Amino acid sequence: MRVHAELVVARVRLAAGDTAGARRVLASARALVAKTERVMTRWALEALEARIELAEARPARAQERLLAVRRLLTPKGLVLVELETRLLLATAGLATGHPGARRDIAALVADAQSHGAGLIRQRATQLGW
Repeated sequence: MRVHAELVVARVRLAAGDTAGARRVLASARALVAKTERVMTRWALEALEARIELAEARPARAQERLLAVRRLLTPKGLVLVELETRLLLATAGLATGHPGARRDIAALVADAQSHGAGLIRQRATQLGW
């Protein structure tokens, strides 16, 4: 699907520090799936936009976006995606100085461990220390 290719290009641009370019490509991807009900596609779009917002030093906006998409995910039982969303939320929480951010990271580390999500556990551990 073309939208997934657009998301890859946007992630590459973001990794290169080109947040404006990542936003342009993301807008194109968003237009391709404007009315999709595919939860994973919507999550990928929102998670990438949150990453862009974090790169642009707008963590509060990233948190809002992630909390909204998390409400869609929770009833679906997508554990790994939920853990990845929590990792992004923890990143935003640290950036905003949220008082419970370290506690949330500790819970995320434990949950990732219990679900066998080693990479998420490792990334969360690196955040927390």
